[in-house]
Amino acid sequence: MNRIILGLIACVLTLSGCANTPVKKISAEQLSQFKEGKTTYNEVVTLLGQPTSVDNNSDGSKVVQYFSQQINIDGTTYIPFVNMFARGGDVATENVIFQFDTKGVLMKYSSSSSKQRL
Repeated sequence: MNRIILGLIACVLTLSGCANTPVKKISAEQLSQFKEGKTTYNEVVTLLGQPTSVDNNSDGSKVVQYFSQQINIDGTTYIPFVNMFARGGDVATENVIFQFDTKGVLMKYSSSSSKQRL
């Protein structure tokens, strides 16, 4: 019986945890370094790394997106019967969008974040 309980505990600890997208969160301090009308696309990529997506518009301007998501799963969701009373975990997302003109100079940026309970 002790082996079964230990096995269940090991399984829960193994399966619980979190999953993240490869892009790390962008801090408010990092965002404050970007100046509209001055910062270039190359400067943003140098500081933040490769973006999640780049949309090249027909006029030569571009929209760049950095998206991060962190999913924390509560290990109790894997225990039979206990999972009926437990929450599944939570999901935190952050999205930062940069808009650059045809010369690659930052026109504006915006950020949003959310957190949801599963």
